[in-house]
Amino acid sequence: MSTFETFNFDSDPRWKEYKTNTDVPHVSDAEGVEYRLKLRFYKKFIDANYDPYKKQEAPSANSSSSTSSNPSNQSARRQSAPPTSNTQSVRSGMNIMQYVWLFSHVSVLVNAFFYLVPLVGTSEGNYSRAFFSATIANAISLFNAVGVPRFNRETLQRIMMNDSTQYVMLYLLMSTYSPFIIALIPPVVYSFYHICNSVNANTGIIHPSIAGIYRKILEPKVRLVLSQEQNSLMWVTQVEVMTMFAIIFNTIIGYGSIFLCLVYYWFLTHRYMLNYQTRMICDALGVKLDQFFYGPSCPAIISKFYGYIRNYLRNSVQQRMQQQ
Repeated sequence: MSTFETFNFDSDPRWKEYKTNTDVPHVSDAEGVEYRLKLRFYKKFIDANYDPYKKQEAPSANSSSSTSSNPSNQSARRQSAPPTSNTQSVRSGMNIMQYVWLFSHVSVLVNAFFYLVPLVGTSEGNYSRAFFSATIANAISLFNAVGVPRFNRETLQRIMMNDSTQYVMLYLLMSTYSPFIIALIPPVVYSFYHICNSVNANTGIIHPSIAGIYRKILEPKVRLVLSQEQNSLMWVTQVEVMTMFAIIFNTIIGYGSIFLCLVYYWFLTHRYMLNYQTRMICDALGVKLDQFFYGPSCPAIISKFYGYIRNYLRNSVQQRMQQQ
């Protein structure tokens, strides 16, 4: 039986389907994300008992001498080790942009906390700073994905189709509007998992004096939290969809704006086209709305108005999907 290091993922059709249906939005560490996806796939379909963090047995004198005399074996061992096992390489891999990206996500959590529990000053300032920090983090992710932009049609299309572009524009706008808690949930959850993934994959950023404590006490809890990442992201996607109704309600009572409704509608249509989870949740919500508005208890004039809005939205989304 092949091990995780030697398993050929590309030849397994289940891996292609699993990778396609698994969405991790706007993550800057692409290699770390793919490693974690492969790890979850391997444990789910191949070997449920596989543990990449389990300490390996110490090599014998003969094996160590043969390994030291064969540089290719040393290179193979370094490549097959999990990312968290090589502290020195991880430290050198964290550049200034990644530190700013990580600090921005930490800033999201800190400002969200002080917005919910205002200790000093006004809480609205913390709300705006939380969204602005999320904007910076997503802008860095966009830069890592696209690089230095070239002003041509192909580059512009890549930028507009990137998840981070949608979040940069949305979060920047949200930072200027009156706060409401439901809109703050997605950036907080995203930042929380980005921090957990980054620390879990880059243990070299932890100071040596507390690294031992982290591995013994916190690392098992972090791994437990990361095991629920996909379920949490699905829940956050539901929150993003329901936020549309909250924005409409706030606009009706005078706390929102039509412009924000239009921007958030643009955001959701892009998420619907590019994100499998958003598409699945919106389709399920559409079925429930159809059952209610086309039911016998709903007045005919309301059913007719709902059908007009429903058909307009569906046709506009389908046209945009055909243009992509």
